[in-house]
Amino acid sequence: FNTVAHLVIMVIVFESGNVEHLQLAVPEKISKNRLVQIANYIKSIFNADEKSDFSDETFRHSNDYLIINQLIELLNQRLNDSTTDIFFGGKANLIDTLNEQNVNSIQQILQYLESNKILKLFEDDNQSGIDVKIGQEIDNGLEDISIILSDYHIDNHLKGHVAVIGPTAMRYQNVIQLLYKV
Repeated sequence: FNTVAHLVIMVIVFESGNVEHLQLAVPEKISKNRLVQIANYIKSIFNADEKSDFSDETFRHSNDYLIINQLIELLNQRLNDSTTDIFFGGKANLIDTLNEQNVNSIQQILQYLESNKILKLFEDDNQSGIDVKIGQEIDNGLEDISIILSDYHIDNHLKGHVAVIGPTAMRYQNVIQLLYKV
């Protein structure tokens, strides 16, 4: 948490490693000590296994109660928003490979990812296991790109999808072997 001219910024670190932030405008400046107390209280609510030194009564009769409720509402909205279910890693690797010949391809990949069209690939992929999509199978303008899709399940509780995006000349065998281990 941090305040900037009556703005509270909440930084959220998900178990997946994804980091996001939420902003809330507040009517008054909040001290660092109050921010720490508010942060610890909210953290204790969302981490059920963590013991809290606070109860609802700690803040119920303070000005912080409204702020806490607004932050919790924002956080719940973010957690229920389907876009938080998507974690992108390795985008920086695309930038590292930038050169004059592939600038266009990288722009198209990033636009494709930001449009969340990749979710449609998983919806269209009814088979379990690993699926490879190349070029036009993915989208127009992505002729030089391949996407390898896979589902994962952990203890029948957590399930999701993994996609590895790369050039059509990627080492498919290595990527597929890695995905089988997930």
